[in-house]
Amino acid sequence: MDSLLDYHRRVETKAVLSLQYVNPDPSSVVEREQTHSEQAGPNVREFESSIVPCRLDERVYALYTAKIHPREFPDEALQNLSTDEEVIVATMLDGFETIEKDCAEAGSQLLWYKQPDLSEIVRQVDRVQWRQSVPTVGGNLLSNLITGHGLPNANHRTSISFLETYLQTFKPSLELPDTGC
Repeated sequence: MDSLLDYHRRVETKAVLSLQYVNPDPSSVVEREQTHSEQAGPNVREFESSIVPCRLDERVYALYTAKIHPREFPDEALQNLSTDEEVIVATMLDGFETIEKDCAEAGSQLLWYKQPDLSEIVRQVDRVQWRQSVPTVGGNLLSNLITGHGLPNANHRTSISFLETYLQTFKPSLELPDTGC
């Protein structure tokens, strides 16, 4: 039995489940699990869950879930982009696809935990105030893209890749350290 609740829990399938619900009544947690499963939606390829007993001040049951989505970008999302927006999204997708390929070569499939929202990438880049110092703009880009979470996984690593592209406009030879898979 755990004494602390982790926010994420990796399972045998290599999926990473996120904490969704905690309650001392196990039947309440089972009901919530069923609700999450039923609400997963038609675009979910796979739903995984786990109920874990934990002892905090009292015994509680923690529900962890993950929704694995099909590995496809919606065509209509790409078709509705302006030319400038296409450049932004293409840059992010290039980074994402490289990370996905690197993970596959390392023997680890990158699971898609949500449907991609390519317009969110554009919104987060649009939120940046560009007439500031390079470190400030770079920090805003990185923060916005990570928290906007427009990709199905690897948002941190892909955002670092996007930041590297931005910084290379000032120093083409610049390379950020490998963030791993």
